[in-house]
Formats: sequence, C-alpha cells, structure tokens
Amino acid sequence: MSSLLSDISNTLQKTFSKTTSDVGDKLIRAKDSIHSSIFKCNGKIDENVYQGAIGDCWLISGVLALNNTDEGKEIIKNAISKTSDGKGYEVYFKGVDKSYTVSKEELKQAEKVDSNKNKNYHKYSSGDDDMLLIELATEKLVKDESVKNNLPYIMQTNGIDGGYSYNIFNLLAGINLEDTYVIHVNDFEKYDWDIDENTAIILSSGGYDSLMAGELKGHHAYVVKSIDQKNDEIVLTDPANTQKDITEKISKLHEEAQLQFSKMPEWNYKEDYEY
Repeated sequence: MSSLLSDISNTLQKTFSKTTSDVGDKLIRAKDSIHSSIFKCNGKIDENVYQGAIGDCWLISGVLALNNTDEGKEIIKNAISKTSDGKGYEVYFKGVDKSYTVSKEELKQAEKVDSNKNKNYHKYSSGDDDMLLIELATEKLVKDESVKNNLPYIMQTNGIDGGYSYNIFNLLAGINLEDTYVIHVNDFEKYDWDIDENTAIILSSGGYDSLMAGELKGHHAYVVKSIDQKNDEIVLTDPANTQKDITEKISKLHEEAQLQFSKMPEWNYKEDYEY
C-alpha cells in the first residue's frame, strides 16, 4: 500500500509540476487524506499535519512540540493503544489518570469534509491519524464532568476550540503546571537561555494580527523548533500546515507574544543588559 501511495504521489508531482505552491499543498494534503483513511494509528506523529476549522492550534502545537523531543515521542507512544476488540483506540491522559476511547467509526466521521457556503473544509485536523485521535480523545476529556471543573474556563466553555498549550503538556504528559513557564517575548532579551533539548516550546502570538511579524498570525500558537538569540532568529512550525518551517526575527515579534515551555529553562541575566 505504501508503494502505491508513493506512485500516486510521484505521478501527481510529475503531472502538476508547474502548478502553484498552493495547489501543490492541496495535492499533498489529498495524498495524506488517502493515507489517513486507512486508520493505522501507530503511536507516532510522523505525517504532515493540517489544522482544521476548529480553533485547537494550542492542542496541535502542544502535541507537535512534545513530538519534537525524545521524551515527548515516548509520552505520545505510551499514551496510545488499541482497544481489546480492535474497533478503536484508547488515549491515556497522565495528567488526569484517565483513558478515553475513540472508535474507528468516530475517526472516519471526523475525517469527513464539511461544506459551508460552498466552501469545503475539515473540522478537525487531517494528515496524521494519531493527531486526529488525540484531538477527538481530548474533546471527550473536556466534556467529562468528572474533570471539567479543573480545566481552564475557556476549555470549560469552548471545549477544545481555544486553550493554552501548556494545558496539553499537563493533560497528556502529566507535567505539573507549576513546572511549566510562560514569558513575554519583550522579556526574552534579558536572558542568556540554556534550553534543555527535551523542553517543548510554543509561541503564542496573542490577538495582534496586524502587529505580528512576517507570515505570523494573531490568535494562534506555533511550535518553536529552534531559538538563535545570537542571530535574532526563531524557527517555527505552523500547525495549520507543518510542511514548511517559518523563520522570523525575535526582535520583530509583538511584545505580547508569549513563549510557553514544558519545563522551566535555565537562564542567567545578561551582564550587558540595561535594566
């Protein structure tokens, strides 16, 4: 089956080699959807991910950030298992010590394309089966009355349509909220950072569409792949389309943008900074 998908992909690329990048992205997304319809969750986030219409960039970015670390990959792998009857999967959330079951039929329904005003869209993410699985399981968690009251207000009222990435660090990985850290970008230059390679990092852009740098959008969360203070660069992945990275100048980010860490990094005040 994998060779068949490869042949399909190669044929599409040869046939449409002169199409725009936008159309090319759609073709790749279509190929990913073909793969997704097989529903073989493998405990890995190893396919391109495309956020759907629902506003859960915080969730997708949080999972992708965990997946950028060796520890996070193990957490995701250990959280996902097949049901005993083989008709679905279970996702274990260490933070609440509970598992939620998602059937293959539920995955199939969630993958369907909806229409609104003659525009087609996916409500949930597409591309990677395990990400879709985690989305649906998290949605069940936030509706669970036994844990709902301990969640942030925005999740109590909106479900997964809005939230904070450090909450998925807590729910899925069991990382205590006291061990996570949030810092505004305008404070970033005060420190020399020593960020552990197993620290998952998110950039939350805040609600400033017109003031964010370059390609970045407001009201959105991005995965931080690397930070280079010396060259004033930050490399990000957009959960709306993980095919390509975005490189921006740290100094150009809006001062209200936040960095969210899965655990507190080590830092020292810069000796040459004027406080």
